[in-house]
Amino acid sequence: MNTKQYTASDLDEMIEVLNNDGVIAFRTDTVMGLLALANSKLAKSKLVEAKNRPKDKLFPIMVSSLEMMQRYTVMTIRDIKLAEKHLPGALTLILSLKDNSNIELDSETVAVRIVND
Repeated sequence: MNTKQYTASDLDEMIEVLNNDGVIAFRTDTVMGLLALANSKLAKSKLVEAKNRPKDKLFPIMVSSLEMMQRYTVMTIRDIKLAEKHLPGALTLILSLKDNSNIELDSETVAVRIVND
């Protein structure tokens, strides 16, 4: 696997890597992690390989906004209120995926959060 260190000024290149089913390392407010597009089977397989992760262990997803979270998941009024109060931040919600979400997980639920940076 080829590696490259990116900086904030490389945002366009990082987006290109992700859009081409690549994997990048990224620091958030609470974790240094590997990122890939959640709707790409190829990217998911690369992420599993890079992390040497069991194929049946699910990945959390990060979204940029409450609106994006609602686009992919089923949220109750309680979920929305929790998200509005505590996100962005370290809170992770376990939510049901919408049938049309196109997220590549082998599960009907997903751990999802909005990072604080």
